[in-house]
Amino acid sequence: MTEKKQTDVQTHASAEARALQTLVPAADIHESAEAYHLVVDMPGVDEKAVDVTLEKDVLAIEGQWAVEAPKGHNLVQGLTPARRYRRTFAVSDRIDAEHIEARFEQGVLYLTLPKQEQVKRRKIEIAA
Repeated sequence: MTEKKQTDVQTHASAEARALQTLVPAADIHESAEAYHLVVDMPGVDEKAVDVTLEKDVLAIEGQWAVEAPKGHNLVQGLTPARRYRRTFAVSDRIDAEHIEARFEQGVLYLTLPKQEQVKRRKIEIAA
């Protein structure tokens, strides 16, 4: 039988309660004449932990967040569960997949999905 290390602060939370949680991040989709714009909230996630992929017609967004002990400290007890964000979007062939742009600022992912030229709105002049 293994002995548990005694600490000054203890918990009765189960391992399941601390397991990695997968969350669906909140997202807004805006449309302009030139593109669709996605704004995805991923609080606590570092830019290096964000992954955006496009495979066929599925745009997938993933990110992970976990509490880490500050440098020089040992984590005695971890009650804050690690979190994994994951959300997918169906993307039509009317999107110019080669020119999708992404930036990440303060826990928010901003994606620009440009429209193909043939689907952009244009004004048609009426001949006299």
